[in-house]
Amino acid sequence: QLWSFNGQPFTPFFVVEVANLKKKEVDKEIDTKFKKEYFAIGTSVELGWLIDPLNRIIQVYKRNKNGEPYRRKRPWVYLEGGKHLPGFTLELWPIDDIIAQEINYEDDSSEEEDEEECPYCNASIKGASQMVKHIQNKHN
Repeated sequence: QLWSFNGQPFTPFFVVEVANLKKKEVDKEIDTKFKKEYFAIGTSVELGWLIDPLNRIIQVYKRNKNGEPYRRKRPWVYLEGGKHLPGFTLELWPIDDIIAQEINYEDDSSEEEDEEECPYCNASIKGASQMVKHIQNKHN
C-alpha cells in the first residue's frame, strides 16, 4: 500500500498494529495484511510489530534476504528497534500496568497494591511490574 506525503508516494519503514489475536481468524487476517499490504513489493517497510497486549503476544515482521516477509514470535518482555530504530526499546511493563488497571476497574476493585521492599536496595516499590522494572534498570 502506498501512501502520499506532500503529493509524493511514501511508505514508512516501520509499522505497528495492536489487536486481540485470541481468534485465529483475526490473527490470519492481520498476518495477511502485514505480508500482502505493508510488506508488499514496492513498499519500504522493513520492520513490523503486531502486539496483542491482552494475550501478551508479540509478532515481529521483517524481510528475509530475498525481500520476502516473515514473522517471528517474541517473548513478552520488551521490543528493541534494532538497526531500523537504533536505540529505541519499547518497554512492555507500562502496557501490563494499563491492562491491570483496566481489569481492576472492571472488577470494581478499590484495593490498592501494597508497597514491597526491593531485595537488593530496600527501596519501596509499589506493584509487581514496577518491581521488575526497578530491578532491571537498577540492578542488572
